[in-house]
Parts: sequence; structure tokens; C-alpha cells
Amino acid sequence: MKTYFILSAMGKDRPGIVADVSEVIYECGGSIEDSSMSLLRNHFALLLLFSTEREEVNQKISPALKRLEWEKKLTVFYSPITFEEAYPKIKEETDRFKITTSGVDHAGIVFKVCRL
Repeated sequence: MKTYFILSAMGKDRPGIVADVSEVIYECGGSIEDSSMSLLRNHFALLLLFSTEREEVNQKISPALKRLEWEKKLTVFYSPITFEEAYPKIKEETDRFKITTSGVDHAGIVFKVCRL
């Protein structure tokens, strides 16, 4: 039976972050199904959905990710998720909004706009 996981990793940007994380997933029998990556200033963030059919993945991946945190200076979090969470039914486009704000920057502007 397939088990799904969501994983986030972030750290100071450098070559090889994606290779380091994907190597751990591969060595633990996982397969990356979806990903999103972002660079903010000099910090890189990676969000992955991966799956595996190996039952022992939890025992293998936890120490491997801890090693990755220590050796590669990354902050890594992972959690098992259900199939329904991995592949939710698509909501209609009417559920989405696009808001554009302009003005002088000040503390709390994003929070206040989000609460409208």
C-alpha cells in the first residue's frame, strides 16, 4: 500500500539542496510526485510530495533527514498524509481570488489586507 508524505526543507541557498533532499528520498525508497521551490533573498525553500510502498520508510527516513539537517545545515520537516490530502478534489475556480494592494509599506499591511 502506498504511503504519502509532505516534506519541507529550507536553508541558505547553495548548489545541491534539491539533490541532497531527493537523494535521501530515493535511498529510502521514495518517489517524488510533486514539488514547489522558492528563493527568497539568499534562502531556498523546497516543498515536496513523495510516496513509497516500503513499510520501513519511517524508520529509515527520520535518521537520514536528521543527518541532512546536521551535515547540510537545512531545516527539514516531514509528515505522513492521506491519499485524499495528497490528491484532493479540485475546487472550482470561483473559490480563488486575486487581490492587488498598493500604498506605503508599513508593519501589518499584509495581515490587515488578508483580514478584509
